[in-house]
Amino acid sequence: MDKDVRGQHWHFSHGGTLWGLMCDFRDYILGDDDPNHNNGYGGLYSPHWGYPEEDMELIRTYAIAIGYLKPRV
Repeated sequence: MDKDVRGQHWHFSHGGTLWGLMCDFRDYILGDDDPNHNNGYGGLYSPHWGYPEEDMELIRTYAIAIGYLKPRV
């Protein structure tokens, strides 16, 4: 991860999921009121995070509480 590889972002793995989340946070901080999954990784509702579902549910609940994530309908 510390090597400069063309097409990858410094200190981020090749998958891009965490990079996409960080870019979504940037969009949220800069005023986007619905940034979840703007940057092509499936968002916090994606099943591909690799964490237990109960942990992801806590993260989603917190993200909704702070206004980052819109509730699913």
